[in-house]
Formats: sequence, structure tokens, C-alpha cells
Amino acid sequence: MLVLPLGTAPAAAGTSAQTGLRDLTKFVNPLVSVRHRRVEPHTPITGTSSNGNTFPGADVPFGMLQWSPDTTSNTPGGYAYGDSTITGFSLTHLSGAGCRIFGDFPFLPTTATLGASPANGMSPYDSSFGHTSEQAAPGSYAVTLSRWRIGVRLTTTVRAGIGAFTYPAGAGAHLVISAGRSANGNTASSVTVVGNNEVYGSTTSGRFCGHLGAYTVHFAAQFDHPFVSWSVWNGSRIAHGGRAASGQHTGAFLNFGVHASPATIQARVAISFVGPKNAFGNLHAGVPGWSFSTVQTAATNAWNAALNRIQVTGGTDAERDVFYTALYHSLLFPSVFSDADGQYVGMDGRVHTVVPGHPQYSNISGWDVYRSEIPLLALLYPQRVSDMVRSLLNDAAQSNGWLPKWPIARMTPDVMDGDSADPIIAGAYAFGARGFPAGAALSRMAYDAGHSGTGPAGYVERTGLGTYLQRGWVAYSTSSPDLKGSAATTLEYATDDFAVARLAASLREWSTWSLFMHRAQNWQRLFNPTSGFLQPRMSDGSFAAGFKPSSVTGYREGDAYQYAWMVPHNLATLSLAMGGNDAMGARLQTFFSSLTGGWTSPSYTGANEVDLEAPWEFDFAGSPWNTQDVVRRILTTLYTDSPSGIPGNDDLGAMSSWYVWAAMGLYPEIPGVAGLAVGSPLFTEIDLHLPDGAVTTIQAADAADDTPYVTSLTVDGAAVSTPWIPLSDVTEGSTFVFGLSGSPDTDWGTAGTPPSYVGGQAPGIAFSAPSGTLRVPAGASQPLAVGIRSVVDSNLSVSWTVSVESGSGLSVTPNNGPLAVGPGAQQQTSVKIAASRSARSGTIVLRAQATTPGSDPVWLAPVIVHVNVT
Repeated sequence: MLVLPLGTAPAAAGTSAQTGLRDLTKFVNPLVSVRHRRVEPHTPITGTSSNGNTFPGADVPFGMLQWSPDTTSNTPGGYAYGDSTITGFSLTHLSGAGCRIFGDFPFLPTTATLGASPANGMSPYDSSFGHTSEQAAPGSYAVTLSRWRIGVRLTTTVRAGIGAFTYPAGAGAHLVISAGRSANGNTASSVTVVGNNEVYGSTTSGRFCGHLGAYTVHFAAQFDHPFVSWSVWNGSRIAHGGRAASGQHTGAFLNFGVHASPATIQARVAISFVGPKNAFGNLHAGVPGWSFSTVQTAATNAWNAALNRIQVTGGTDAERDVFYTALYHSLLFPSVFSDADGQYVGMDGRVHTVVPGHPQYSNISGWDVYRSEIPLLALLYPQRVSDMVRSLLNDAAQSNGWLPKWPIARMTPDVMDGDSADPIIAGAYAFGARGFPAGAALSRMAYDAGHSGTGPAGYVERTGLGTYLQRGWVAYSTSSPDLKGSAATTLEYATDDFAVARLAASLREWSTWSLFMHRAQNWQRLFNPTSGFLQPRMSDGSFAAGFKPSSVTGYREGDAYQYAWMVPHNLATLSLAMGGNDAMGARLQTFFSSLTGGWTSPSYTGANEVDLEAPWEFDFAGSPWNTQDVVRRILTTLYTDSPSGIPGNDDLGAMSSWYVWAAMGLYPEIPGVAGLAVGSPLFTEIDLHLPDGAVTTIQAADAADDTPYVTSLTVDGAAVSTPWIPLSDVTEGSTFVFGLSGSPDTDWGTAGTPPSYVGGQAPGIAFSAPSGTLRVPAGASQPLAVGIRSVVDSNLSVSWTVSVESGSGLSVTPNNGPLAVGPGAQQQTSVKIAASRSARSGTIVLRAQATTPGSDPVWLAPVIVHVNVT
């Protein structure tokens, strides 16, 4: 078997050519968390998922082109570790997505002669391979196609790449280029052969997670050897010697002849979403010469410079591998979308040109990355993230004004819930990305949050906004697929509105701040003190019938157990709603009794973004040692350096960036807030090299797997006794010193709690027991408890009334009264609901006003109970 080395790049040699930088690429394994087992997209998770869906091929940080192998399973990442056949090496991929997309223009070297059209299947031309012949490193990939004994080497720049295909002596040197074999199929494609060493083409594909939308991408390729013959195909029809083909399934078959000794054919390739001329422009700008090793060394150096932004010391070999592989995956996306000349295709389908020095970015997986990845990238790459925000604003300007939720290429698929551009923008600004027009961004965010409309391909900005604005929640509806996740959407909108408020506060736009802080507390309208969960509500205000906390009804990729913690901006009040810190802490302990729950389980699932913030919430409940324990268990058990090393879809770096933060012992818990919850570092020393030249050092001499507990923390010698760090302590070049132990220290971190933002909240939450529906026999009566849960640290004076539906034959006794509720306490009283013999089913409404000392009365969210007369 022919096995070729990757070349002379520093990653392969284990040394660094860059002065002052450690060789960190040697710790990266791109084969970590490629899909280990085949699971169809959107299969419900029943335990910790080992999907991964990353790709092992060549890319550079934030690069447009990803030249990577595709295997027979056609997984979202293109490659499954358990597969044994490669069907091509395509030029575009996403890393860790849950649905297929891209996989455009697979190149496949072969010694087979052209028989049946490759449009009919690749089995005559594909090849088996073995992992022992693979070499994957940052910026390069190599493998031997064992069926044909062909060695393949690939490396890339931002928009271009160079491949080297080494054919055995005496065999035909052939290459299949498919223009119509993208991962999701194609509606159109074309290929053109120019002279005897150039090919270009295009393809149109699209759809993502079932959502409409299309993109067109172009490629250009040049070869350092002339081909002696060529053919093109359109579907089943082959044109030998043909120069061009267009149709749904097209491609080219190139014949470089037979060589007496092993021959290496090199290909320079590039892509553009604008046109073939731009693809050739990207080719010449990105790979001007034919030196594979020069391009590979540059790619490796780019990765080494990027990885050296965070230098870790200590830990095990495996932990360093996992850390730097996670950092690597965090730096792949969002990716550059504009060409070398600044042109790109906008959401409106027109060609635009960027402001010089500010490239356009796409592939921004909003719902996934706003929690962990965007703050990390903003800290390490503030200018890049500023340009990512500029890109979102450009997208909005080109799509009826609506900020995209999950932009892919020039598509805006309506994937997941919420309006995630808001926490992306606010988080970017909070963590140091200030190179975008923040005032214009705030105006766009605020407008979109108050108006709903339709963008490209039917994308709807703020689905369900009507009831959210009128009542404070998105109403659950069984008849609308978009509203079945209403509770999840409401909680996302509350987070989004908090993000708008945070940016408004930074810009001193106080009226906007006030409006959106009130809206940020809409989570209270979902909290049901009777059940202790955040529940979906109907348009009439009643809680959806048949509530089961382990059901996904009203939620997205999770259940009420997982969504119980999704109030990151006001955890102090959530704690009071749950009964106080002891009660909240006990619930968290139960939640984390297993780390391998699924979407319909009562425990944590490490495979989904919904739960990323939950481990840090012990810090807010007064037991930070539990955060330290849980985070460490997640780091050391769910993340490994194996092909199943990420506990779920990486979602373009979402899960990997969580690991990077957690291993440093810090986490951006509150979207849009420049501060970090504290855990404990995994390594003895971590040096953050920030863009302005500042170096922040995190030291923990006793760091080890079994010493997660913090006994002390100083920042520049000053003791810290609260599990919260302002971001300025990180960005100003400070020295953190952790004392760690193998036993919990129940004193450290309890002198104060991290911030919670209570502006605009109601002081209490009204409830009934039972909630939702009360059954009353005709001519009889049933008791109903009505009450108030205080969520403030002061006394509440409450006046309440219960009204019945007019003409229903129902009555209530008493129908009003007072309640005195202590700080953080709960009080209730009983009323009697009577039904006359001729009564019909109807509704009753509990309304309450609560007053705290020195404040005006505040109306609480009404409680609706359906009375079912039997």
C-alpha cells in the first residue's frame, strides 16, 4: 500500500517555524468527533450522542474552502469514521451540523476507465481506505485510496487549495470531478473544460434541516500536467471530448495518461459564490504557485498562530489533545464568504462589495454559538467578530430588514428558535468586538424585536411575535408547527430581549433599555409555582393541558427539565421562584445525577446547547463547589480524543468552545454581559495572549482531574470570594492564582453571588392549584387554591380577585381578598368553585396586584383555569 507523508509542514514534523510560538498543531486531531455511528439527522437523542459530524479535511481558520473526504454515509460532516469507502473529496463542508448541506464539487482520483456515467453512481470509481493511511492535521489531510493505490494530499488557503494525487506506475491517471453531486442534491450544475489543464463549473443546491433556500457556488481548477483526453457528462449521457455540460447532474472525467513511474498530478482549486471569474481570481490570489509544501506550511503556521492565542501547561497528553482540538474546532466557523476582490452574493441575490478590510462572513449558526463561541471569538479575535456582526447587518439590509437566524452561504433557513442575532451582537460587543456601528445594530435589533415579517425563502422574523407582545408569551398551538416549541421560543425571546437591553445600556439608550428589560422578564409568565416548571401557555392564558415535564411538547430539543434553567440573566429570581437557593441547588443536584440524559429525560444532556449554561448555575445558587464538580466531570468523561469525542453535534464549534471555556475555569453565563462565572481550571497554567498584546495568566499549581474544588482565588494578589469575574480582569493582563483541592470547600465563593438582572420583573407570580383544568360536577362545587409566589426579598401585600365567565352558571366564593406574602415565600388561600345544575364549562380568571414597601402596585400575570363541568 502506498502511504504518502503530509509533507514538510511544522504540524507533521512537530516543530514550529514561527519564532516565539509553541508547536500546538501537534495536539490537534481533526479525526476527533467525526461521525462515529450513523444516525439520521434529527433522530431524538436517547442518551449522550456521539454524532460529532465534524470533518477531518483541510481548512484554515475561518476559511471559505474545506477540502475534505466524503464517505458513503453522506453524513452532515461528509465523513463517518465507521465507513470504509471514500466517494470523493469535496470543497465545502460544515463542521458538526445536525443536517446535511454543501459537499460541493467532489474530486476523486481513480485509475478506472470511464464507463457508466458517474451521475448513475460512484461505485465504479470510489475506493476503500484505511485509517492507518490517514494523516489529518490542521490545514492538511492525506490518505491512500487502497483500491487504486493512489496517494492523496490536500491543503488549503482561505478561498483556495492545492491537491497532490500520486498515481501508481503503469496505471491510468484519471480524475472525476462531479459538479452535480452535492450533499442535498442539485437543481442545476455545469462544467466547462478549458484547454488541456483547466476546468470550471457551478452548482445550485440548498435546503437545510428541511427549510427552503438555495445557493449557487462556482469552482475553478488548474492542473500542473496537461490532460490527454477528457469527457463531460450530463446525467447518463457522456460526451467524449466534450467541452461543456449543463444540467442537474454534470461533471468531467480527465485523463492524464499512463506514466512509467509513479506520477504526482497537482491541482489548484478555488471556489466563489459570485462566479467562475471570481473563482479563478481566488485561485490566483490564494495559491499563486505550485509548491504544495509552501501552501501547507502557511496553513500550518496560520493554525499555530491561532492556537497560540491560548497556551496551556500541565494536564495529561489526552487533555491537551482534547483542548487544542476543541480550540481548533472553535476557529473553523463562521467562515469568510466574500472573495479576494471583496465581492459576495447577498441575501437579495445581488453582487455586493465589502468595505475594504472588512470581509463578509456566513455560516453563522446563531442558536448554537451565541452562548459560548461568540464570546470566545470576540475575546480572541475582536476585529473578525466585528466583521461577523457587520455581515449580519449586511444580511438584514439585503433581506427586508430582518436579521438572519442561521445564515448559510446566502441562505437564511428558519432553523431553531429565537432571534439569536441579538445575543450574538450584544455578546460580541460585551466581549470586546467594537468595530461595528453599534447604534445602527441596536436600532435594527429593537425594530426587529417589535415587528414580524418575511425574508428570503419564507424566513419569518420572530415567529409568534403577536401573542408575545400582547401577553408576554408565544402561544402554544398544535395546529402550527412553528408554535409547537412555544415555551422554548418564549425563553429565547426573553434572552434576546435582555441582549437588546444590555446593548442599549452600553449605549445609554435608557428608554430602549427599560422596554426590553421588562420584556426580558417574560419568563415569569411561563413559570408555574404549582409544578415548579416553565410551561407552555395557550393564547387564552391557560397552561397547555396534559403537562408532563419529560415531554418535548412546547420545547425544542429538550423537555421541561432542561428548559427549567434557561433564565441565565435572572437566576436569583428563578431561585426564589423555585423556593430559594437550597431548593434550586437540590433540583440541580438531581438534574446532574446523570450526565447522559436525552431530550425526554429528567437529567442533563451534554449533547445539546440548551444545557450548556446549567452546570454554572450552582454558582448562582450559593454552592459553587457543585459547579466545580459537575463541570470537571463533564470535561473528563464526555469529551475525549476519540472519533466520538464530542458529546453531540459540535454545531460549528458550539460544544467545543464550551469545553475551551470550561477547561479555563471560566464561562460567559449571561449573554451580553461582560463577566464570567467561575469553575476551576483543568491545567496548571493557561496563558491567554490577547490581540492588544496583553497576557492573562491563570495558574493552578494543584490542577488535576481529581482536584476540581476551589479553596482560594486571587487576581493580581487580591482575594476573590465570589464565583464571578468581571471581564476586565481577563482583558487587562491579570494573573489569576487558584488554590485547588480534592475535597469541596463550602466556604469559598459564598461571600457573594454573581449578578442577576431584576429590572422590569414582577415581584410575584400568581398561581392556582390545580392549574390548567378543574373538574366540577353539575350541581356541586370543588375547592381551588389561589396563591402568590414571592420572587423578591421583601414583603408583598397582595389583593386578588377571581372572576367567572358570564352566563356560565359558575360562581366563586370568596371572589376576592388579601394575601400577605413574606420575602421569597408562598401563600395561598382556598376558594369554592360551584356549578349550577345547568352550568356549562367555562373559565375563571385570577388577577392579582402586588405591592412592595414604597412601591406602586404591580399587576401580576393573570391565571386562567378551565372549569370542566361534568
